[in-house]
Amino acid sequence: MDAPEPPAKRRALRIPLPVEIVGKDDERPRFLGYLSDVSLSGGFVQCSNPREQGSRLSIRMRLPGVDEHVYCPDAEVIWTRGYLGVKGRSPGMGFVFRELSPAARAVLDKFCDTADPTAGLVKTLASGPVD
Repeated sequence: MDAPEPPAKRRALRIPLPVEIVGKDDERPRFLGYLSDVSLSGGFVQCSNPREQGSRLSIRMRLPGVDEHVYCPDAEVIWTRGYLGVKGRSPGMGFVFRELSPAARAVLDKFCDTADPTAGLVKTLASGPVD
């Protein structure tokens, strides 16, 4: 019996990051939603109109501390969640990376392996001005 594969390193984001759909060369990127969770295998995008399960998208995102966008030419929507009311969890969609370059995979691996760079910022903003 094969040993189960360990789960991919995952990182929840305190400040969600914009994700764009990338079209053909002559099309401008379009806003998709906010990335709130990411791993080496995929992530979750908060959005008001999730795509249907099975949809395939080319997406890009910019991660804190990374100069270039992380580009995924093939991300598949594997689950969706609609609006659950004011106190419910955010609507959106979970996706899996079907294709990533070795460079993009290395960036995600490093990003998921580090502490949240926005944690101090959120704490500072919540505590008010510093004298």
